[in-house]
Amino acid sequence: MSKKLTVGIVFGGRSGEHEISIISARSVMEATDKSIYNIKPIYIEKKGNWTIGKKHVEVSNALKDVDIAFPVLHGPYGEDGTIQGLFEMEGVPYVGAGVASSAVAMDKQLSKDIFRSHEFTVADYIIIQKHEWDRSRQKIIRGIEQIIGYPNFVKPANLGSSVGISKVMGRNEIEEAIEQAFLYDSKVLVEEAVKDAREIEVSVLGNEVPQASVCGEIIPSRDFYSYEAKYVDDKSELIIPAKLSVETSNKIRETAIAAYKAVGISGMARIDFLVQKDNKIFLSEVNTIPGFTKISMYPKLWEATGLPYPKLIDKLIKLGLERYNSRRHLKADFPSKIII
Repeated sequence: MSKKLTVGIVFGGRSGEHEISIISARSVMEATDKSIYNIKPIYIEKKGNWTIGKKHVEVSNALKDVDIAFPVLHGPYGEDGTIQGLFEMEGVPYVGAGVASSAVAMDKQLSKDIFRSHEFTVADYIIIQKHEWDRSRQKIIRGIEQIIGYPNFVKPANLGSSVGISKVMGRNEIEEAIEQAFLYDSKVLVEEAVKDAREIEVSVLGNEVPQASVCGEIIPSRDFYSYEAKYVDDKSELIIPAKLSVETSNKIRETAIAAYKAVGISGMARIDFLVQKDNKIFLSEVNTIPGFTKISMYPKLWEATGLPYPKLIDKLIKLGLERYNSRRHLKADFPSKIII
């Protein structure tokens, strides 16, 4: 009988999505097949302390005896490549995307720049840096009105779960929305509100040969899929599969896989789209550690595609080990004649 692998579920973290991470991690731990895996919960406090049970531990001790880490950390310090770099330094296999692809996917400016370079259709956007805003906010507002117009969405460039996002209907709201976004990031994205758009999402799974789930649609309970609409009022509707033509659905799924490859993602991602009435498709965002709560789209889409939650967790762990083993043969040193 083979030895059970120990999976370190890393959750909590220092981001504004701390509470959502806890809910996601609880769902992952409940769904993991205990006959195959031992679970080691590793909680990161908001202050950054790593804990096992209620005891503070050093990072190396937290990861001791872990066969693979499963980061369930949304937002900065978890989804942006930082903890992935830590796992790489510690030599610990982990679930999900690597350092570079995590960082690029997390940054809405970098990911959208890549989408444009691959000729995917994206909504118009501009980026505001905090130092620029502090120096010339009226000039920036005029630029937003000329290039983007109203309504628009104002978002922190490096955050998820709709934290800090505002839908802006006119000049009287724009300044406050930007200030709100700057509470969470030093870089803010202002994006065109695509008219009459449906919110469509696709789950992608795999390493070199990724696969896409069926499409799902979100009918938000509010004006847009805000933090409250996602997690608080429990009134948003998820339609799985989305009511789309076969042609449109296939196009979205193909684009999802192409975007996944363009960013160099491995393991998993949820790809978000906006689709207009004439079936024009806008690629919106790539999320490398999507929500894993019981109401989250990522596991629900795979379940509708024929992959139940426990088997999805098993597949993600195997993909993480596969990626780690494929890179083990790579050289980390180079013979040098330099004398130190």
